[in-house]
Amino acid sequence: MTKVKPIIEYRLATLKDLNAVSLFGKELMDFHKKYGWYYTFKKDYANEIKKENKAAILSKNSFVLVAEEKGKLIGYALVAVNPIPNEPMQIYVWKNEAELVDLYVEKGYREHKVGENLMKKAFKIAKKKGIDVVRVVIDRRNKRARHFYLKEGLDLYDEVFVKRLK
Repeated sequence: MTKVKPIIEYRLATLKDLNAVSLFGKELMDFHKKYGWYYTFKKDYANEIKKENKAAILSKNSFVLVAEEKGKLIGYALVAVNPIPNEPMQIYVWKNEAELVDLYVEKGYREHKVGENLMKKAFKIAKKKGIDVVRVVIDRRNKRARHFYLKEGLDLYDEVFVKRLK
């Protein structure tokens, strides 16, 4: 039996999408908990996720892009736009930088290029907003994400070290 390819639509999120997107965000953060102490969250982190998503949805610069099939949300991308501050010595060629903060796709849709399409469409929107560079930060132990971003043509250019101060 042949699988039917889902018809997926992509659009900017509205406040009507806030609860679903925030649940996806919580699921994404719960996934990261397995990576250790760095992913220890406040008790009310679900509310913080909701506030972050609402701010991005209402923002003129940052945005949330959603993927849906037959009216049901199946994934999202949150892009936060941060202009680089005017420094006395501007050394970078680019002026505006953004971060792909979250990229989430429900399990049943992960082999249908939904993540790839969300990311590419988010990058197009960012470019239209004058963004020169999009940064993605992942946990180094998340091999699936690492493989995905390298396969999609992103460059690995930096590593971040953290130390917990007790």
